[in-house]
Amino acid sequence: QVSKPYGESAAYDFIVESGSLCSRIQVKSTRSRFENGFRCNLRASMSRRYKPDSFDFAAINVIPLDVWYIIPGLMINLGILLTPGKPDSKYYEYEEAWHLLKPPEPNLSAESTLGTDVR
Repeated sequence: QVSKPYGESAAYDFIVESGSLCSRIQVKSTRSRFENGFRCNLRASMSRRYKPDSFDFAAINVIPLDVWYIIPGLMINLGILLTPGKPDSKYYEYEEAWHLLKPPEPNLSAESTLGTDVR
């Protein structure tokens, strides 16, 4: 489920609820080419930065390629360079990383060892 906060005072655009996990999402987009990628500025306004705990994830769309990045908020600086399709790039692991908005899978290997006799 997706919810939008009432008004414009929140530092995030949406809340995404998936099972037991709720994530605050800041949505951005870019079409600004720079060197071998796309530059995206992440500011609350031209003169204000986001606080480190303002949102859980930034969902950034690279418009010309229709590629999304789901980047943890703590990884965000004022500006980032996104280079879609480049496995050695800083943010490659977050390219189309929609799974980050889902709760983690339970650790079945730890549960399967419960009740076993270890000597």
